[in-house]
Amino acid sequence: MAFPVALASRMLLGLGLLLLYLRLRRQPLYWHHQHYPAYLVSGLSVFFAMTIVYWSAQYIPSGWIALLFALAPFMTGIISWRLQADRVLSLTTIIALLLAFAGLLVIFAEGLELGSNAWKGILGIIVSTAIHSFAAVLLNGMGTKTSAVATTVGGLIIASPLFILLAVFFAAEPGLPTDRRAWAAVTYLAIFASAIGFPLYFYILQHLSSTTVSLLTLITPVTALLLGQYLNDEVIVTRIWIGGIMILVGLGLYALSQQHANKKSPPSAATSTEPSKP
Repeated sequence: MAFPVALASRMLLGLGLLLLYLRLRRQPLYWHHQHYPAYLVSGLSVFFAMTIVYWSAQYIPSGWIALLFALAPFMTGIISWRLQADRVLSLTTIIALLLAFAGLLVIFAEGLELGSNAWKGILGIIVSTAIHSFAAVLLNGMGTKTSAVATTVGGLIIASPLFILLAVFFAAEPGLPTDRRAWAAVTYLAIFASAIGFPLYFYILQHLSSTTVSLLTLITPVTALLLGQYLNDEVIVTRIWIGGIMILVGLGLYALSQQHANKKSPPSAATSTEPSKP
């Protein structure tokens, strides 16, 4: 399945499931002007970040994508730091950033040796992670009280026409395939990643700071590398494991530095307000 078609199918199916959920729960969408900024940020970030991820998946293994996406806490922290001029980076945070950057260079070097196009996928995931992190900081700062499902639906309503245009005009094979394995993958992602995963993400983003939420990516890299190796027959060379370990150790140091900083500072307005129910 051409990736624009797979992406559009996943998002439209996920949107349909969420609209059905709102209908059954008789939950309003809150389509008012004060909610437009959150819907706009959500929709545009989902469109651009996910499109770049699907495009990058043509050039690098799936395990690499999850590993590189583990850079999200660093990017989120840097963006938050830049938006809050009074914050100072601690020595532990600087060491963590340098260690993660060194691990990224190791992976990038392996990508150059893997093939002439692997670097495209690596850079694509870095850009996608940056978009995702920036949107998380913006949404967390908005402190919107719409439900997580409503935020997801509003964002997908804005993003869906863009996904349809992408599939129509940029898919090498715009038609719908009949391959059952492809449709099984699309259906799985629509249910668990879009209809369930997105609302859960926005829900915890309403409860926690964007930096804390981004630390969830610490869970996925090693698991994704192992699943890619055993399920997709992806070859993970030693250099990738070394780079990955460097990034994960950097993430661990970063988590410790953030935990220490949070103990010293009072909770932000975004996290102190009472969030809405999912």
